[in-house]
Amino acid sequence: MEIIYLDLDECSEEELVFAINNNNRYISNIEQELKMMKKETTQVSHDNKIYEKNTNLSVDISDTSKTYDDSFNIDEAVDYYFEIIDSLNSEDNDKLTTDIFEALPSKNSQYHDEIFFNIQLRLLKNVKEIREFIEEIDEINKDDLEDLKQELNLNIAKIQAINDIKNKSSDIEETEDARNNLIFVPTSGGNIRVLDELSSIDGEYLEGFRGLINSIRDGSFKNVKRFHSSNNKTAYASEVKDYKIRVVFDRIGPHEYALITAFIKKSDNDIGYQRTLISKIRNYMNIKNSLIENLSNPSFLALQKQYEKELDTIFESKSRQVQYVKKSGDK
Repeated sequence: MEIIYLDLDECSEEELVFAINNNNRYISNIEQELKMMKKETTQVSHDNKIYEKNTNLSVDISDTSKTYDDSFNIDEAVDYYFEIIDSLNSEDNDKLTTDIFEALPSKNSQYHDEIFFNIQLRLLKNVKEIREFIEEIDEINKDDLEDLKQELNLNIAKIQAINDIKNKSSDIEETEDARNNLIFVPTSGGNIRVLDELSSIDGEYLEGFRGLINSIRDGSFKNVKRFHSSNNKTAYASEVKDYKIRVVFDRIGPHEYALITAFIKKSDNDIGYQRTLISKIRNYMNIKNSLIENLSNPSFLALQKQYEKELDTIFESKSRQVQYVKKSGDK
């Protein structure tokens, strides 16, 4: 048994029904494997994969029983990456694979494999729900059927693309020194917000903030969380976080990430904090398109590199100050 891929231009309704039934059996087999895996988390299937004989589509389950750090929430991390991948809709499989590769966490991420695995499960769930919807309705017009066929094929293509990336079978290679580009969001007055904020933050927190921003640079995204879309005022941003500290950012290009704000978070229920965050994100949204338009502007990019050097200078100088204070206190 193997997944059937449908030709949207040639596929008839009868062929679609046959493919759905076939793929339903395939997904059911995977679900049975998943149930067994959840009951016996200390065991893994042959070759650490969930798979069906003679199929080229599998879901890797290596290390899915890993214990997470207290600060890490796997669901929040998967939400962040899945929302990006779910929005991709290229019909060109090579471009789709490239786009997914650029959206997924880098190998620097401690939970790289678990995130891959959970994203594939969500895509499989999408396939199952589309199939069940088509089976349950009595009548469907041609346009709606075509849309469902496209969505079904797209989810299957995404699963295959992730397999290609995991198995290194695509032509895309990740270099060890790959870095994301930081884009610094200005305030309404023209100052660079993150630089101003970090310049005034107590030195004891600087190493933590350095670690969070470096995780954006190297694509590991420490404890990443995407703000829930139900809150339209913050839905266009995400955050990386550590104990008491947050860096809010947004992905505005394949390797470009806008730094919106960095702050110490005292309480989730602090109304003042929420209002301030909403205001900063709203300010960012007002200039987001302008930032995106400038991503091909060499002068703009050179300025961002200058800001990045200023950021590193803040980290270095404050780090030395903290070390000096500690040494003085030891005397």
